[in-house]
Amino acid sequence: MPARYFCRGGEASLVCPQPVPGIFDNSNSQINGNAQTKARRTPVFDLPRGPVSHISSPDRRWTLIFECPDYTSERKLWIEDNQTHSRRFIRGFERSLGISWAPDSRLFFVEDAYASNETLSYVFDPVTLKVSDLAKLLRAADPENANYIQVGHSYLRAKRWLNLQELLVTLKGYDDDPPHRGYSLKYRVHINGKVQKIYQHLDGNWR
Repeated sequence: MPARYFCRGGEASLVCPQPVPGIFDNSNSQINGNAQTKARRTPVFDLPRGPVSHISSPDRRWTLIFECPDYTSERKLWIEDNQTHSRRFIRGFERSLGISWAPDSRLFFVEDAYASNETLSYVFDPVTLKVSDLAKLLRAADPENANYIQVGHSYLRAKRWLNLQELLVTLKGYDDDPPHRGYSLKYRVHINGKVQKIYQHLDGNWR
């Protein structure tokens, strides 16, 4: 289970650990010849952590900058290229975020808790800022259960990177109306759109 980092107050500079060079397989292992060692997982950083937070990519090429001047202002996420020192605006957010870089620094995910009863998650390419909406991927791959997304209390969370292009994603929540049917699902999601459901539990009465 990767660490999730919390702190409050002041300006935070957050650095992802540099992964050991190698080949990552689907079990988060690194293979060097005949030796197999556990790959270092990138952490998930929970924001805000003060007025400004900086999150460096594992290869130090990029820095994500999250601005939260106060709890009444829009929160803004930027990305800076540490080679050219150019900065680009990604988007604004209303509430808290969870952010994690892929081990090779070629992608990062944003878990957006944009409301007290809803969370959505996205994957970004730092070069193009192309975004992959995980809700859209689940709706295409598992339309029956994806109907829960953004209905009642619905939390679609990117939990961690499984390898360079796959994530563990959970969808949990319950209906607002009686009988408050609850659900808990887990998926293995590739950014190319391939989705594998690995767990499902539907409860007829959440409360």
